Amino acid sequence: MNSFLKISAPEIYAVPIQDNDEPLINVLDEYPDFFVDQSRKYSQKISRSLSFLRKGVAERLKLATQYLPDDIHFMIIEGYRPLEVQQAIFTETLHEVRKEHPDWTQQQVYEKTSTFVAPPDNTPPHSTGGAIDLTLMTMDGKELDMGTDLNDGYSGSCFTFAPSISEDTKKNRQILIQAMQRAGFVNYPAEWWHWSYGDRYWAYLSSVPFAIYGSK
Repeated sequence: MNSFLKISAPEIYAVPIQDNDEPLINVLDEYPDFFVDQSRKYSQKISRSLSFLRKGVAERLKLATQYLPDDIHFMIIEGYRPLEVQQAIFTETLHEVRKEHPDWTQQQVYEKTSTFVAPPDNTPPHSTGGAIDLTLMTMDGKELDMGTDLNDGYSGSCFTFAPSISEDTKKNRQILIQAMQRAGFVNYPAEWWHWSYGDRYWAYLSSVPFAIYGSK
């Protein structure tokens, strides 16, 4: 479960970027049928751009909705993050990890932090507009049981294929996985909710020669 390629891995950083200059759009304006959780229950409070995505990502998310059961919708948690927001989140998490593990070396603290928060100095996925955090909900607004919420402290259960979660939870995750994969997204295995298209992680896993989105 814990053996996977981190966003900060050298193989990911080595992927070249040829930004196609696709615009960021606000899905609240362009896709009024999308549900964006504006309560910020799970998203970063300092981000003011959570409903923004690259145009192509929004189009693919629309495609993904066709692969969901009729009574299930996506709940969008967060999309685009400016680099300064990513920097603040990374720094805060770094301090939290250091506090939790005072005996760790600086490198150990960095490695743990960068497992779950992309370092801001090398084109983090959310800062490209190509990454999206999302979950599933019913038509009446009830969230499906996905095993953990998006603020679970990064327990083992947040890994997409965690064996410790219930069978019902695994089925719910499979609904999300199948819809997103059929639309061309890739998942970050440490976070069942994190999906991307067009960024370096997507390019590497999809065997595409270059990413089409850089930091905006």
